[in-house]
This record gives sequence, C-alpha cells and structure tokens, in this order.
Amino acid sequence: MTSQPTLFTQTIGRKRSLGLTLGISLVLLIAPFLIAYLDGVWDVFISQGVWRIALVQPVVIIYILVVAPILEGMGTEVIQSFRSIVKLDDESYWNIVRRAERIPRSHELLAIAIGGAIGFWMAYSGSFSRQALLFSIYWLIFNTIMLGLIAWIVYLSIASTRLTAALHRQPLEFDLFDLSPFIPIGRQSLALSLVFVGGVLLSLLLGVQPESLLIPQFWLTYIPLLVVPVLVFFLNMQPTHRLLSKEKTRHLEFVQTYILKRTHDLEAHLKAGVIPAEFSSEFSTLAMYQAQLQSARTYPYKTAQLRTLFFSVLIPAVTMLARTVIENFLSF
Repeated sequence: MTSQPTLFTQTIGRKRSLGLTLGISLVLLIAPFLIAYLDGVWDVFISQGVWRIALVQPVVIIYILVVAPILEGMGTEVIQSFRSIVKLDDESYWNIVRRAERIPRSHELLAIAIGGAIGFWMAYSGSFSRQALLFSIYWLIFNTIMLGLIAWIVYLSIASTRLTAALHRQPLEFDLFDLSPFIPIGRQSLALSLVFVGGVLLSLLLGVQPESLLIPQFWLTYIPLLVVPVLVFFLNMQPTHRLLSKEKTRHLEFVQTYILKRTHDLEAHLKAGVIPAEFSSEFSTLAMYQAQLQSARTYPYKTAQLRTLFFSVLIPAVTMLARTVIENFLSF
C-alpha cells in the first residue's frame, strides 16, 4: 500500500480511455476556431496565422493530459523495482514510501495557483483586446490553465525526488553487475527528457515563426533548451550513480588491496627462489575481475536509451528546418 494519492494522481494522472482522450482533445482543438468565428475575427485569425499561435495552449494541454499517466506509471515502476533490493520488511518499506510520497494538497493547489496567475498575467498584459473580447477571454482562460498545469508538473517532479532519495538511503543488497533493479530509473529519466523535448517541439511548430531563425535571441534561448533534456536525463539518475560509484569504488579498493598483498607474497617467494604455480592463474583471475569492475556502469541506462535521447534532442531542430523549407517552397 502507498500513501493517499496526490491530487495529480486522482485527476490528470489517471489512465483514461482512448475515446475520452480523443473527445477532450477534439473539444480543445475546436475551441479557438469556434471562438474566433463567434468573435468576428475569423479572417484575421486564418489569414495572419493567428490560428497556429492560438493552438499552442490547447495542444500543450492535450500533451500534458496524454503524458501524465505515463509519468505516473514510471514512478510506480521505480517503487516496485526497489522493493526487491531494499533489506526491510514490507511494512517498514511501505511506511518509508508513504512518508516520502506524501505531498500536501495545499502545496499542489498553490503550485497550480502560482502557475495560473503567471499565465493570466502574461496573457492579459500581452494580448488582451476589447475589440476581440471573446477571443481575449479564451486566451486568458487557456493560458491560465496551461501555465497552471505546467507549474503543477514541475512542482511534483521536484517533490518526487524525495522518494528516490529516501529509497537510496535504505540498506540495499544488489549486484554491481546486475543493474536491472535500477533500470526503471533510467527509463523514468528518459521519459522525463522526452516529455521536455516534446514540449519544445510543440512550441517550435506552433509558436515560432521561420523568420525567428534570423534573430540571435532565438538561438540564445533555443540552444539552452536543447541542453536541458540531457541534464534532466542524467541529473535524475544522480542518486543511483552515486550509490553505484560508491559500491564500485569499494570493490576496486578491496581487489587492489588484495592484489597488493598477493604481490608481496610473490616477492617473498621470489626471494626464496620458489614460484608456486597457482600464482599465475590467481593473478590472471584477479586481473580479469579488476577489468570487469572498472568497466561496470554506474548510470542505469542502456545504449539504446542514450541513442534515443541524442536523436530526440535533434528532432526539434530538424523539424523547424523542415517547416521553414516547406513554407518557403509553398510561398513561391
């Protein structure tokens, strides 16, 4: 048993049927077009490309609704995987999980409120127009919802690190050469990185114009955004990396101490003019074991995951370039 589910888990973090997800998505996507038509700004909305920018909020909201259950499932997988290596009885283990998972509802609501307030302020100060009142109200509401959801996820992502840290502090029993109990953390790290890449990709497709590529400020903003998924990927695995590195160092120090001791024994035999045959095989075995230890991984990811991260970081740039080429071609 885990602690009382968070508000996030009970709402957008729950698994939904495909039909319900498609229905919500359709309503959100139709909303800006319907509001623009009712407000009498349809021509401007379509001809000046406002429709693309207006889709940023509903598309990001849909994206969050889709990935939220996936991220929720990743956290559950980490908890279940660690149960096999934590040397505690079930009751003690789940007590630790419950305490570390406990997030006050008031904190979640405060995060939503802060994000929503920022979104409302940005929309009101940036594009509120009484000449297009309905569309301005739409912009206020959807921007408030979008920033509220983003702030909510950011807060929960930070708060969830308490659980990972707590699990790593428990007495653990694991094999340095078998990282399978830690692999879910690698998958979770990759998922978090890909979620961020997806958000960047959506903002580039909908909210950025091709002419922005000629503005230095765009690249000053975009290049750091490319680095962030990589940082998220590795930083989320830092507690595991420290744990495995410490265990690897402990094993290496033990082997090196033993090799040094046996080297002194060999020197004693050399002085006596006798070299026992077992020394050859023993040193060969020790050398092989030491080499295995030195090559042991301390980050719980597979090569395929790193390759996926590398190509995902390139996708937004390639997509933006392709969009620019296509739009320039269609303009002829």
